[in-house]
Amino acid sequence: MYGASFDMAETNAHHQGVVHEYRLCRAPLGADVVIKMPRLKTHKKVGLTCALKNPVGINGDKNWLPHHTEGTVAQGGDQFPRDDLRSRTESRWMAFAKRVVHRFPGLAWVLIPLKKASRLVFGDTMKVVRSGNWHGNDTCWRMVLDLNLCLFGFDGSGARRTSPLRYLAVVDAIVAGEGDGPMSPDAYACGVVMAGTHPVAVDAVAAVLMGFDPWKIPLIREALQQKSGLLPPIGLDQIMIESNVEEWRGSAETFKSGFHFRPHFGWTDAIERREHPGEA
Repeated sequence: MYGASFDMAETNAHHQGVVHEYRLCRAPLGADVVIKMPRLKTHKKVGLTCALKNPVGINGDKNWLPHHTEGTVAQGGDQFPRDDLRSRTESRWMAFAKRVVHRFPGLAWVLIPLKKASRLVFGDTMKVVRSGNWHGNDTCWRMVLDLNLCLFGFDGSGARRTSPLRYLAVVDAIVAGEGDGPMSPDAYACGVVMAGTHPVAVDAVAAVLMGFDPWKIPLIREALQQKSGLLPPIGLDQIMIESNVEEWRGSAETFKSGFHFRPHFGWTDAIERREHPGEA
């Protein structure tokens, strides 16, 4: 698994088999009330970033967070969507370069020109899917859901909560982000502020607001279906929307927002919501 730095050994030391470890800040876990204020954006690794993705901020060491698994899908990874010679070659080259720079940081300046030259062979990151930046990323959503389970399931001492966490998410979608999110999104003016006391409900409604199908986004789909008992269970038919926009009131299953966000190109044609049965 690849985390946030070239020291992949550190990431994998904390994620082996069924054991997954995270270094978390005690303050939010021990707080009486948690209020999160995410801004709505598309996300290249998990589809969208909203209430569920927001607890990444309680992490104390980003390299403990797996972002993708090295290799192609055929190799057991999700770094690249295609299992071709170019993807396999790039995977090996990137792994070699990361090991060299991690061991000999002073050589980084030598590899910079090589990295730029490699774009001519492997393509620009703004056009080519790599580093798990696509809808087949099967690593990052698991990490995000883990962090939510930690937040909602355990207190600041590491003990299992004896009462539910008091929680509120207030989502800024006045000017949201589409396209190459979360780092370089294009502005999408919605003029919307959302609030909810259940992160899965908030993200499910946010997905529909953006014109996406929550069942096609692994993070939301798996959060809706998870049976750990740490997150309050909820289904789309249980999510009711109250709004000053009359046509938005009602069940999340029948909600139609009218917004059509452009997803990150690695998610195009994979998560868009089809308004009519039978649409491709």
